[in-house]
Amino acid sequence: MCTKAARCCSGADYFPKGLIVGLDLNPIQLEDPSGRIRTYSGKQQDTSLLDRIGAETAPDGFDVIIDDCSHIGELTRISFWHLFDNHLKPGGLYVIEDWSTGYWDSWFDGVSFQPRRVNGFSPGLFHFRSLMARLYRSTLVTRVPFAQKFIIGLKRVINGRQFRSHDYGLVGFIKELVDECGMADITRLILVSRRSAVQNFKICEFHRVKFSSLSLLSNSAGPAPG
Repeated sequence: MCTKAARCCSGADYFPKGLIVGLDLNPIQLEDPSGRIRTYSGKQQDTSLLDRIGAETAPDGFDVIIDDCSHIGELTRISFWHLFDNHLKPGGLYVIEDWSTGYWDSWFDGVSFQPRRVNGFSPGLFHFRSLMARLYRSTLVTRVPFAQKFIIGLKRVINGRQFRSHDYGLVGFIKELVDECGMADITRLILVSRRSAVQNFKICEFHRVKFSSLSLLSNSAGPAPG
Protein backbone atom coordinates (compact mmCIF):
# COMPACT_ATOMS: atom_id res chain seq x y z
CA MET A 1 0.00 0.00 0.00
CA CYS A 2 1.25 3.52 -0.77
CA THR A 3 -0.16 6.91 0.16
CA LYS A 4 0.77 8.98 -2.87
CA ALA A 5 -0.22 8.63 -6.52
CA ALA A 6 3.31 8.72 -7.93
CA ARG A 7 4.26 5.86 -5.64
CA CYS A 8 1.71 3.62 -7.32
CA CYS A 9 3.47 3.73 -10.68
CA SER A 10 6.92 3.17 -9.22
CA GLY A 11 5.54 0.47 -6.95
CA ALA A 12 4.20 -1.43 -9.93
CA ASP A 13 7.73 -1.42 -11.37
CA TYR A 14 9.41 -2.44 -8.11
CA PHE A 15 6.93 -5.26 -7.47
CA PRO A 16 6.11 -6.70 -10.91
CA LYS A 17 3.85 -9.41 -9.45
CA GLY A 18 2.31 -7.42 -6.61
CA LEU A 19 -1.00 -5.64 -6.14
CA ILE A 20 -0.37 -1.91 -5.64
CA VAL A 21 -2.88 0.09 -3.58
CA GLY A 22 -2.73 3.89 -3.48
CA LEU A 23 -4.44 6.49 -1.30
CA ASP A 24 -4.32 10.20 -2.13
CA LEU A 25 -6.18 13.23 -0.82
CA ASN A 26 -7.30 13.99 -4.39
CA PRO A 27 -8.79 11.56 -6.93
CA ILE A 28 -6.06 9.62 -8.72
CA GLN A 29 -6.03 9.28 -12.50
CA LEU A 30 -3.52 6.70 -13.70
CA GLU A 31 -2.96 4.67 -16.81
CA ASP A 32 -2.53 1.12 -15.63
CA PRO A 33 -2.01 -1.40 -18.44
CA SER A 34 -0.99 -3.99 -15.85
CA GLY A 35 -4.35 -3.93 -14.06
CA ARG A 36 -2.52 -4.29 -10.75
CA ILE A 37 -3.12 -0.83 -9.29
CA ARG A 38 -6.08 0.07 -7.06
CA THR A 39 -6.56 3.71 -6.08
CA TYR A 40 -8.63 5.49 -3.44
CA SER A 41 -9.07 9.14 -2.47
CA GLY A 42 -9.42 10.35 1.09
CA LYS A 43 -7.57 11.39 4.24
CA GLN A 44 -4.86 9.31 5.85
CA GLN A 45 -6.42 9.83 9.30
CA ASP A 46 -9.76 8.34 8.18
CA THR A 47 -9.44 4.98 9.90
CA SER A 48 -12.79 3.74 8.55
CA LEU A 49 -11.50 4.33 5.03
CA LEU A 50 -8.25 2.55 5.87
CA ASP A 51 -10.26 -0.42 7.13
CA ARG A 52 -12.31 -0.51 3.92
CA ILE A 53 -9.19 -0.36 1.76
CA GLY A 54 -7.62 -3.17 3.75
CA ALA A 55 -10.74 -5.34 3.56
CA GLU A 56 -11.13 -4.84 -0.19
CA THR A 57 -7.52 -5.20 -1.28
CA ALA A 58 -5.49 -6.99 1.43
CA PRO A 59 -7.74 -8.90 3.86
CA ASP A 60 -4.69 -10.85 5.09
CA GLY A 61 -2.63 -7.66 5.54
CA PHE A 62 -0.16 -5.65 3.48
CA ASP A 63 3.43 -6.76 2.96
CA VAL A 64 4.71 -3.19 2.55
CA ILE A 65 3.16 0.16 3.53
CA ILE A 66 4.77 3.44 2.44
CA ASP A 67 3.57 6.68 4.05
CA ASP A 68 4.52 9.59 1.78
CA CYS A 69 1.39 11.50 2.67
CA SER A 70 0.90 14.65 4.77
CA HIS A 71 4.23 14.55 6.69
CA ILE A 72 2.28 15.98 9.65
CA GLY A 73 3.14 14.31 12.94
CA GLU A 74 -0.30 13.85 14.48
CA LEU A 75 -1.88 12.59 11.24
CA THR A 76 1.00 10.22 10.58
CA ARG A 77 0.64 8.87 14.11
CA ILE A 78 -3.05 8.04 13.53
CA SER A 79 -2.51 6.18 10.27
CA PHE A 80 0.69 4.50 11.46
CA TRP A 81 -0.77 2.88 14.53
CA HIS A 82 -4.01 1.91 12.82
CA LEU A 83 -2.30 0.34 9.82
CA PHE A 84 0.60 -1.14 11.78
CA ASP A 85 -1.68 -2.80 14.33
CA ASN A 86 -4.47 -3.89 12.00
CA HIS A 87 -3.32 -4.09 8.39
CA LEU A 88 0.41 -4.89 8.26
CA LYS A 89 1.41 -8.53 8.06
CA PRO A 90 3.66 -9.89 10.81
CA GLY A 91 7.16 -9.30 9.52
CA GLY A 92 5.88 -6.65 7.09
CA LEU A 93 7.68 -3.40 6.27
CA TYR A 94 6.37 0.10 7.09
CA VAL A 95 8.16 3.13 5.63
CA ILE A 96 7.61 6.77 6.68
CA GLU A 97 8.96 9.39 4.28
CA ASP A 98 10.21 12.96 4.87
CA TRP A 99 10.24 12.92 8.67
CA SER A 100 12.60 15.93 8.65
CA THR A 101 9.74 18.35 7.90
CA GLY A 102 9.57 18.75 11.67
CA TYR A 103 12.67 20.96 11.34
CA TRP A 104 11.08 23.32 8.79
CA ASP A 105 9.56 26.64 9.90
CA SER A 106 7.57 26.63 6.66
CA TRP A 107 5.89 23.30 7.41
CA PHE A 108 2.50 22.94 9.11
CA ASP A 109 3.84 21.61 12.43
CA GLY A 110 7.58 22.15 11.96
CA VAL A 111 9.89 24.69 13.58
CA SER A 112 13.60 25.32 13.09
CA PHE A 113 16.01 23.55 15.40
CA GLN A 114 17.04 25.67 18.38
CA PRO A 115 19.66 23.97 20.57
CA ARG A 116 18.80 24.44 24.21
CA ARG A 117 21.36 24.95 26.92
CA VAL A 118 22.34 21.73 28.66
CA ASN A 119 24.16 21.16 31.90
CA GLY A 120 27.89 20.57 31.56
CA PHE A 121 29.54 17.71 33.39
CA SER A 122 29.99 18.38 37.09
CA PRO A 123 31.93 15.83 39.21
CA GLY A 124 30.14 16.99 42.36
CA LEU A 125 26.68 16.73 40.79
CA PHE A 126 27.58 13.35 39.29
CA HIS A 127 28.56 12.12 42.76
CA PHE A 128 25.24 13.36 44.15
CA ARG A 129 23.33 11.58 41.38
CA SER A 130 25.25 8.40 42.14
CA LEU A 131 24.29 8.73 45.79
CA MET A 132 20.61 9.08 44.87
CA ALA A 133 20.81 5.96 42.70
CA ARG A 134 22.26 3.97 45.60
CA LEU A 135 19.70 5.35 48.04
CA TYR A 136 16.84 4.38 45.72
CA ARG A 137 17.94 0.75 45.86
CA SER A 138 18.70 0.73 49.58
CA THR A 139 16.62 -1.22 52.10
CA LEU A 140 16.07 1.90 54.23
CA VAL A 141 14.44 3.88 51.43
CA THR A 142 12.22 1.00 50.33
CA ARG A 143 10.78 0.90 53.86
CA VAL A 144 9.98 4.63 54.04
CA PRO A 145 6.66 5.59 52.40
CA PHE A 146 7.06 7.88 49.38
CA ALA A 147 10.88 8.01 49.74
CA GLN A 148 11.47 6.36 46.37
CA LYS A 149 8.96 8.70 44.71
CA PHE A 150 10.78 11.69 46.20
CA ILE A 151 14.10 10.44 44.81
CA ILE A 152 12.53 9.85 41.38
CA GLY A 153 11.26 13.43 41.43
CA LEU A 154 14.75 14.72 42.18
CA LYS A 155 16.19 12.59 39.38
CA ARG A 156 13.68 14.03 36.90
CA VAL A 157 14.69 17.58 37.80
CA ILE A 158 18.45 17.02 37.86
CA ASN A 159 18.71 14.64 34.90
CA GLY A 160 16.12 16.36 32.75
CA ARG A 161 18.55 18.72 30.99
CA GLN A 162 21.37 16.33 30.21
CA PHE A 163 20.50 16.05 26.51
CA ARG A 164 18.98 18.33 23.90
CA SER A 165 16.09 17.09 21.77
CA HIS A 166 13.78 18.50 19.08
CA ASP A 167 10.27 17.12 19.40
CA TYR A 168 8.20 19.04 16.84
CA GLY A 169 6.08 17.63 14.06
CA LEU A 170 7.02 14.37 12.41
CA VAL A 171 10.44 14.50 14.10
CA GLY A 172 8.68 14.27 17.46
CA PHE A 173 6.59 11.32 16.34
CA ILE A 174 9.64 9.42 15.10
CA LYS A 175 11.33 9.96 18.47
CA GLU A 176 8.12 8.85 20.17
CA LEU A 177 8.46 5.55 18.33
CA VAL A 178 11.83 5.03 20.00
CA ASP A 179 9.77 4.54 23.18
CA GLU A 180 7.88 1.76 21.41
CA CYS A 181 11.21 0.03 20.78
CA GLY A 182 11.87 0.18 24.53
CA MET A 183 8.42 -1.05 25.53
CA ALA A 184 9.73 -4.14 27.35
CA ASP A 185 11.57 -1.85 29.78
CA ILE A 186 8.79 0.73 29.96
CA THR A 187 6.24 -1.89 31.03
CA ARG A 188 8.50 -4.14 33.10
CA LEU A 189 7.05 -3.01 36.45
CA ILE A 190 3.36 -2.90 35.54
CA LEU A 191 0.83 -5.73 35.73
CA VAL A 192 0.57 -6.28 31.98
CA SER A 193 4.02 -5.99 30.39
CA ARG A 194 4.73 -6.50 26.70
CA ARG A 195 7.54 -6.54 24.20
CA SER A 196 7.83 -3.98 21.44
CA ALA A 197 5.81 -4.65 18.31
CA VAL A 198 8.69 -3.25 16.25
CA GLN A 199 11.31 -5.76 15.24
CA ASN A 200 13.59 -3.34 13.40
CA PHE A 201 13.69 0.46 13.44
CA LYS A 202 16.02 2.12 10.95
CA ILE A 203 16.45 5.82 10.18
CA CYS A 204 17.85 6.06 6.67
CA GLU A 205 19.28 8.73 4.42
CA PHE A 206 16.87 10.85 2.38
CA HIS A 207 14.67 11.40 5.47
CA ARG A 208 13.22 7.89 5.42
CA VAL A 209 12.33 5.70 8.39
CA LYS A 210 11.76 1.96 8.06
CA PHE A 211 10.00 -0.32 10.54
CA SER A 212 9.31 -4.01 10.39
CA SER A 213 6.67 -5.59 12.56
CA LEU A 214 7.50 -8.40 14.93
CA SER A 215 5.84 -11.70 14.14
CA LEU A 216 2.88 -12.49 16.41
CA LEU A 217 3.08 -9.06 18.06
CA SER A 218 1.99 -6.67 15.32
CA ASN A 219 -1.59 -6.65 16.64
CA SER A 220 -0.71 -5.93 20.24
CA ALA A 221 0.88 -2.52 20.10
CA GLY A 222 -0.30 1.08 20.24
CA PRO A 223 1.03 4.39 21.45
CA ALA A 224 3.37 4.23 24.42
CA PRO A 225 1.61 4.76 27.75
CA GLY A 226 1.64 8.40 28.76
